Amino acid sequence: MVFENIVVYLLDRYLGDYIENLDTKKFKIDLWSGNVVLENLYLKPNALADLNLPVTISIGYLQKLTLQVPWKNLYTHPTKATVEGLFLLVVPKTEVAYDAQRDEKEQHETKMREVKKVEELRKEKEAEKNAQGNDKNSDTFVERMQLQIIRNLELSIQNIHIVYEDKTTKPNHPFSFGITLNYISLHTTTPDWEPTILKEDTPLIHKLGELSALSIYWNTNAQSRSDLPRDQAIIDLREKIAIDNQHVPSDVSYILRPLNVKAKLILVMKPRQDNFERPMFDIKVDLDEISLNINRDQYSDLKILPNKHQVYATGNLHMKRLLTKKFDRISNATNGKTSKHISIDVENIVRYIYKN
Repeated sequence: MVFENIVVYLLDRYLGDYIENLDTKKFKIDLWSGNVVLENLYLKPNALADLNLPVTISIGYLQKLTLQVPWKNLYTHPTKATVEGLFLLVVPKTEVAYDAQRDEKEQHETKMREVKKVEELRKEKEAEKNAQGNDKNSDTFVERMQLQIIRNLELSIQNIHIVYEDKTTKPNHPFSFGITLNYISLHTTTPDWEPTILKEDTPLIHKLGELSALSIYWNTNAQSRSDLPRDQAIIDLREKIAIDNQHVPSDVSYILRPLNVKAKLILVMKPRQDNFERPMFDIKVDLDEISLNINRDQYSDLKILPNKHQVYATGNLHMKRLLTKKFDRISNATNGKTSKHISIDVENIVRYIYKN
């Protein structure tokens, strides 16, 4: 039960704020084999709220997440995390009909995430204050388990497609830009970058990573997937992932054609012991031949987009403040008697203004 609780805790901590209807009680956990399988997961529309961008998730789909934790042989076998299919369709907030109830719920979830972060930071500082030393014996059981999992973690992510679509910035010329990735792999190595399993506590962890067919594209006069049924949109997103530089979709205009990347990563497990004299992450990247291209239409879209979002974000804030003040004045003038008959849809007003 202890191991199972650790898995549930970690999954809830790192996925709970981003996945819709994530019920930890229904996790398919085989305690003896250490397998966790989550399938057909959908991301919350406000999963990107922490980025403070004027966008929302129209479709967020995680096809399958598999976690294999060898509890019986944790110091001799790797922990494997595999993601199969991550598809994200992002659109401007101006393209989504305002829903007061949903907006209130999302704002509440965002605030609770902030509270959770503050509480975790408080606990970390309290733990630092009460700690008598930084040796292995001062770590809690859960902390030691987490560190051991990270040491020998093998990560594999296949079929990634993240795209932003915009129909309002240039109504007559809708565009989309996105990132696709065939797969990512990450595994533990020796200092000489040979695959290995770490059996002892080490101050440094070496990881070797590989990215296959990383690409960036920008389609002008694009057909929006947000108008398609969700399942059909997901299928289309999957089909637009390039396998390599020779096998690419014909209807995709690349800014960065698919390339392969290898990365050597060195992690400092306890930087506080060295008074942060060296960086927590040291990364060296090797790239294939890079092919960059941008045409006139792509440049035109790219030039106008940041200004549009800045105008919306600034105008949205000022408009909310202005209408809220006016609403308060009306409510005070009528002693609240007619306030219940007044409905000010701030979001829709702002969206109408900046669409036209």
